[in-house]
Amino acid sequence: MKLTAILSILSAFIVSTSAIAAEFPWAGVGTAQVEVPEGWTAETGNGKPVGIYIKATAPNGTKAVLQISLMELPRPIPDKAALEQIVNAGSAQVLPSSVEGKADIKLLEIDGGFGMYVQFTDKSLVGKEVPAAESRVMRTAYLSLEPKFLVVATILFDDPTQAEVEQMMKAVKSIKIKTTP
Repeated sequence: MKLTAILSILSAFIVSTSAIAAEFPWAGVGTAQVEVPEGWTAETGNGKPVGIYIKATAPNGTKAVLQISLMELPRPIPDKAALEQIVNAGSAQVLPSSVEGKADIKLLEIDGGFGMYVQFTDKSLVGKEVPAAESRVMRTAYLSLEPKFLVVATILFDDPTQAEVEQMMKAVKSIKIKTTP
């Protein structure tokens, strides 16, 4: 009986971590490709002022959201140091309200470019019930994809140990841009 229960749990875990490769049209560029976790809802639209956005939401009311903004730049981001400046600039407004108080930048291994991410915990929500429309933790990944694309992916969740966090990071690492001539 116990073995059956363990196998059921393992098979549910394997199913819940599978992903579906999805292509999102990007006018004037081609398509953005993302491996969206199976069972998640994904939507896309034109980004303002440039690019497109993709939003993926976990099923069954689980609090886990992935928001991806993709932008074509006038020129490539030359190196990791330049991307780090972008990460620091993007993090500046969050620092005062975070537990961390500084950007602890982590490298992110991806194909077709380079990336990094930071994570912040909302200090006003520590030890409290998190309202439905809010998230305790925000992880933001910045990717420089060849030839000259910037991807900013924001992951919203309440608990870093949630299985959905790893699913969202896997989706971020899967992002590819297929250009049309």
